[in-house]
Order: sequence, then structure tokens, then C-alpha cells
Amino acid sequence: MNDSSKLPENDTASVGSTAKVEVYSWLTCGYCVRAKRFFRDRGITFIEYVIDGDEQARRRMIERTGGRSSLPQIFINNQAIGGFLELHQLDKTGRLDALLKGETVIGEAVIRDNR
Repeated sequence: MNDSSKLPENDTASVGSTAKVEVYSWLTCGYCVRAKRFFRDRGITFIEYVIDGDEQARRRMIERTGGRSSLPQIFINNQAIGGFLELHQLDKTGRLDALLKGETVIGEAVIRDNR
């Protein structure tokens, strides 16, 4: 594997979202592929960290997630949201749109700044 695959890359043009989306993945991980397809299909720009064989990057991911080691691990505006199943659940309940707009999501609640 070449070292360039471990560098962050922007995959698509953003459509209506200024959120910083990051995905830690392995190249052969099925859920990783699905998560990246999910973002691409919606035109959401994301940074991908391919961590195959990179223990330092994996430790960094685990540190950022508070101990989660499964893949993918997805962050929106530096908030760990979990993997593909959590991403799908956020989308299904409408909370993903709130996160992508920069609103705060705590559990089932969306906190909006109405100023």
C-alpha cells in the first residue's frame, strides 16, 4: 500500500453543507464502503482516513471515539457519531440533517439556536 492512501482526501463537492465530515475506514470494509457511498450519493464532502495497517492512525481514532475500535468511525464537526448503522439511524430520524447544519444533537433532541 502506498502512503498516499493514508492521507485525508476530499471526495465530493459539498451540497448545502458546511459540516466537517470525517470517516475512518479500511479499504475492504463493507460498512466503510456503504458509509462513503451514503455521503457521495448525497453530495456531502468528507475527509477519509484509510487506516489499513496504520496502528498510529487507529490509536488516534480510538482516542477520538472514547474507546470504539470498530470501523467505520464517523465524525461530524468533531463529534463522534459511530459507524454506518448509527449514520443510517441519524438519517432515518432526521437528526443527520441537523448535525450537518451545525445544530447540536443530544440523544433524540435537536437543539436549535433561534436567535
